[in-house]
Amino acid sequence: MKIMRLFCIPFVMLAAAAYADGNGDVRTIVASQQFECRSSVKPSFLREEFDGTPVQCVLPADLLASNSKEVAIPAGTQLLGWKRRDSVEWTAWTTPARNIVGDEVVHGVAFESTLDARRDTFTVVALHDIAIPGLDAAER
Repeated sequence: MKIMRLFCIPFVMLAAAAYADGNGDVRTIVASQQFECRSSVKPSFLREEFDGTPVQCVLPADLLASNSKEVAIPAGTQLLGWKRRDSVEWTAWTTPARNIVGDEVVHGVAFESTLDARRDTFTVVALHDIAIPGLDAAER
């Protein structure tokens, strides 16, 4: 049994690394990395809404990975989240090519935005490091 455990753990780790994409290209967004996101619903309006109200916003520019400076999340991507108290918790996104990135990559709440009534956009902050499998240009 001990031999099986020693073999399985490295195998699972190797399989997870290979899953990232065919060549192991992983782009990382680090905790506290910030970017802007635009929405038709203004933060000041959301302050009066109930918790659990769905929210979406669109990235106006490419978000670059901290580890490689390559595109981690392309411009035009829609972030999807939920209002909670005085913030929005972002839990998934859809790329312009309609690829959905959810819990398998982000592991729960990936980003958060404080509802600032003085702003027309959301300042989005990464809550933890997020390893994103690289996408081919056709998948973005």
